Amino acid sequence: MSKRENLQFNAAAIAQEVHSLWRTGRQVDLFTRRYSNLELPEAYEAAFALRCLRERKGEHVIGRKLSFTNRLLWEKYNVQAPGWGYIYDTTCFELSSEGRTSFSLDGIQEPRIEPEIMLGFSSAPEPGMSDDQLLGCIGWVAHGFELVHSIFADWRNCSSRSCSSRADCQLRSA
Repeated sequence: MSKRENLQFNAAAIAQEVHSLWRTGRQVDLFTRRYSNLELPEAYEAAFALRCLRERKGEHVIGRKLSFTNRLLWEKYNVQAPGWGYIYDTTCFELSSEGRTSFSLDGIQEPRIEPEIMLGFSSAPEPGMSDDQLLGCIGWVAHGFELVHSIFADWRNCSSRSCSSRADCQLRSA
C-alpha cells in the first residue's frame, strides 16, 4: 500500500489525470490516498472540472445517470444515498437505432456492467423547485447499462469501508 501524499485538493489536476487515463489501460493509486482533504463534495467538483475539460474537447453532456439506486448495496459499499454522473454524446448509444451489437474493451481495465437509470433534461432544474416542477424538467427517462471500469486496481475504492471511498468511487470512471 502506498503512503498518503497529503497533496492539496486540485480539481483541475484530478480531472486532467482522469481524462489522460481514458482507454489507456493504466491504473493509479486512489485519489483519497494522495489528497488528504478529498471527500464527496470535492469529488463532485473534480467531476465537474472533468466535464468542462471534455466539453472543451467537443463532447456534450446529454443527460445524467443515477447510481447506487439499489439500497441493498449501500452497506456493502458504504454509501448512504444514490449518486449521479454525466452522460456524454461520445459514450452513449441507442442500441436499436445504431445496430450496435458489441463494444470494444480495448484499454479498459477490470470492466463490469451495471444497470442504470438514465435521465435527459429538457430544462435545467433550479434550487427550491417543488417535486412537480423538478419532474417537469425531465425530457426522457431510460433503462440503460453502463460498461464501467476502474482506474484503481482491484476496484479498491468501492470495497473500502471508509467514508472517502465514495469520493474515489465517484471518480473511478468519470
